Amino acid sequence: MKILNALFIGILFTVLILATACTNSTVNNSGTASGTENIVPTANTSSSTPSTNTGVVKELRIEAFNFGFKVLNDVQINKGDTVRIILTSSSGTHGLSIPDFNINIGPVSVGETKTVDFIADKSGTFTYFCNVPCGSGHRSMKSTITVI
Repeated sequence: MKILNALFIGILFTVLILATACTNSTVNNSGTASGTENIVPTANTSSSTPSTNTGVVKELRIEAFNFGFKVLNDVQINKGDTVRIILTSSSGTHGLSIPDFNINIGPVSVGETKTVDFIADKSGTFTYFCNVPCGSGHRSMKSTITVI
């Protein structure tokens, strides 16, 4: 009987060790284990100077039409600003893509509005274009956004 008790305790101890070894623990930036997963942003990882979110939200209202874009409000976008693009369509079904910021909106039908937020984490002039095939003038649907 004592052998069975010792064997049962040994098996129970082994199961407890294996169970604690297989929990979802990760190593955080301080090198200590925690039970929650750290989420690390992947944007701007190659830059030597990290971008700082300014906390300022700039709304950029853009109307898509056959076959172009019209910016409905003139805003100055600074590096670090959060940009909220509000896209509407006044004719046809369109979309909007800014590859440099991993932005893809659409499709947006006439009278519909779609919104996306992103952090302008780099300066420059960036091309955006319609990402929904919309007819013969589709290729001409391009414009730029400037971040200073």
